[in-house]
Amino acid sequence: MKILILFTDMIRQNRLSVLNKNSISNDLDEVIRNIGGTYYSNCYTPAPDTPRSLATVFSGLEPYFNGCDRHTKWPQHFLTENETNIFQMFHEAGYKLDFLSDPVERRCGIFPQFVVDNYSHNDKYSVDGFFKNLNVEDKHLIFACFPHFNWSLSAFGASTFGEKKGYQNLSSALKVMMRSVNIEKFDHLFMFSDHGFKLSYELRTKPSYSILDEDRTNVLFLHKQKNQKKISVNPSLCTLLDLKLMFSEI
Repeated sequence: MKILILFTDMIRQNRLSVLNKNSISNDLDEVIRNIGGTYYSNCYTPAPDTPRSLATVFSGLEPYFNGCDRHTKWPQHFLTENETNIFQMFHEAGYKLDFLSDPVERRCGIFPQFVVDNYSHNDKYSVDGFFKNLNVEDKHLIFACFPHFNWSLSAFGASTFGEKKGYQNLSSALKVMMRSVNIEKFDHLFMFSDHGFKLSYELRTKPSYSILDEDRTNVLFLHKQKNQKKISVNPSLCTLLDLKLMFSEI
């Protein structure tokens, strides 16, 4: 099996017109339509921040049980070793594993210690360089991080302009990937976000108790199987915890 996992940081599902008809179409919508696959419209994160959310994906356990129970507890340093994580699972099954990530986030501890100890990583972040030099094999798992939307909101602010720039920058990076590697080669493609976001005007105008509503917790989750070019929407309730189970059933 050839498996591609795309981690698109901070994407909020209800701002995408492909999943919410009341939203204005943006650059990311175009890329999503070109990818195809099944989109889970009711997928939620158990914890709406990067360290805890990724820990649930990697372990299949809720934060209370996986060791990353605070937003400052990154998987490398706190993820439990009592449970096999997804990367160990594929490693033990004989898969080749490759990783693309932001070196800054990697220094924070984005990956479990097992990945840090057993796999080499990119010194510089380059989508083009990584995928052009990638030799996709029959039993191969690629995990690629796309933090461009988060970067853009940090640079331009949590405004509609910052959001627009974020979609543009993320979409450009995904298009670079798709020019460098044929995604139709993969038996499975997964694309997910760890949490959503709030725009500044929403923080000013909405009640404080809405800070952790679906804008932050309803995440993007797509599963595309080989030759699945059309978009379908699955409204079943699920969480990022379910990804490990899906991986184990491949």
